[in-house]
Amino acid sequence: MSSRTTVLFRCRVHEYEAWKAVFDGHEEARVRHGGVGHRILRDAEDALALTVLLEFASPGGATGFVEDVSLVYAIGTAGVEGGAHGGRYHIDILEELDTVAAYGQ
Repeated sequence: MSSRTTVLFRCRVHEYEAWKAVFDGHEEARVRHGGVGHRILRDAEDALALTVLLEFASPGGATGFVEDVSLVYAIGTAGVEGGAHGGRYHIDILEELDTVAAYGQ
């Protein structure tokens, strides 16, 4: 089983549709860094509060994406509360654990 790395991004946006247009337009950068998929979760009580899970093929790709200057620009133009430098969003890089062997025994 090949492991993947997930970037978890939490934020609140001013308008979901505007944010989503910028997110979709930033796909090339995710793919360039080894992005292989994503999930967008909206809070059940606040539809403008988002948790975004970005899947990458490697930890290096995930780190490269998070450090890419284009991400700062995308956050700044997407309507994320606090903007690119406001600190009102949160990014974590998480590695998947190989638990298949433990369940297969």
